[in-house]
Amino acid sequence: MNITRPSDRFHPGCLLLSKVDYLNYWEEGKILLPRLCHECHLVKPLRAKHCRIINRCVSGFDHYCPFIYNSVGYRNRPYFVGFLTTMCLNSVVGIYLCWNWFNVMGRSIFIGIGFLFLSVIATTSAMMTSLCVYMAAVNLTTAECFKTTKYAYLLDHQGKFFNPFDRGIILNFMEFLHTIKPLTEEELKKAELTLV
Repeated sequence: MNITRPSDRFHPGCLLLSKVDYLNYWEEGKILLPRLCHECHLVKPLRAKHCRIINRCVSGFDHYCPFIYNSVGYRNRPYFVGFLTTMCLNSVVGIYLCWNWFNVMGRSIFIGIGFLFLSVIATTSAMMTSLCVYMAAVNLTTAECFKTTKYAYLLDHQGKFFNPFDRGIILNFMEFLHTIKPLTEEELKKAELTLV
């Protein structure tokens, strides 16, 4: 039986192994301190963020959603958009059924409350779905979209907003749906050098 002590997590050997992916950056003298997670004690990949609620670093962090009780990130963003879309469509079907009830059976306070509730849900989920589809089209996350100045990789040399991940609508949707891989940091740096 292997029992790990709490101090094993912070053992220098464990920290060294956790940074092996970024060893070439350290050897080249590049400073990764801004990307060091102070909670997980790891170097975060590009576009990752530590979620305080689930207490983990999430790759491609979008936001924390209390309705699904999880963080939305790189792996589950398409499923989250599917969830929002089906919630919107189900609410529209419910609105239609309430309207049909009014026409056939007459007025009812409970059906009226249901109609209003479903209208609010349909409107809210439609706006959220539209926003998520827009962000997928421009290849940004919710966190990046609303806090563009917080992330240094979204600023050009003059300090203005620049999206290095935007590859065009079709390629952005293909990346969003995981049919193509996202650009690596080396590919992003090469593309940035060609633009300058």
